[in-house]
Amino acid sequence: MSSNQTPRSCGECTACCNGWLRTTIDGCDLSPGNPCKHITPKGCGIYSVRPEDPCAIFSCGWLLNLSMPDRLQPNIAKVIIKPGAIWERPSLNIPVHVATAVGPRIPGKTIQWMRAYAREENCQFICHEHVREGKTYTGVLKRFGIGSPEFEQDVANWSAAGHAFYVTHSKSKLIVSDKKS
Repeated sequence: MSSNQTPRSCGECTACCNGWLRTTIDGCDLSPGNPCKHITPKGCGIYSVRPEDPCAIFSCGWLLNLSMPDRLQPNIAKVIIKPGAIWERPSLNIPVHVATAVGPRIPGKTIQWMRAYAREENCQFICHEHVREGKTYTGVLKRFGIGSPEFEQDVANWSAAGHAFYVTHSKSKLIVSDKKS
């Protein structure tokens, strides 16, 4: 980081705490519709003493990557971006960001911003949107790719064939593949 760039902070953003990323904090399961019990209108109510796992170790792409535009801050863009994943497939094995909707869908404007960023930075996104039946979230994720045409087509083909996607941790990396580990 250059000397004129200031590190970013969460501020009032609590997107990662709102249940869109499934996890457990202090024995409470977070899922769409079930946010963390520590959220306040001003942000995390226990930020200075938050649990190491999953809170303190969470890697928010917008916080970590200062080249990512301010408009992609999770509470503005309505998407949480996790960097450092690998799309591991026989046809492609490339670094990707995992983007999860804050709400049922990633807004169209945000998809445009992500496409522009992907072109500028030559990067790829695996996008997750939450499927609902009525007002209830099913736990199913709709997935699509943003990035190079080959990558987008590979993700589209994989999804259309009904293949499962698994996001797993391996040696400090996220792996997105068809293998459950």
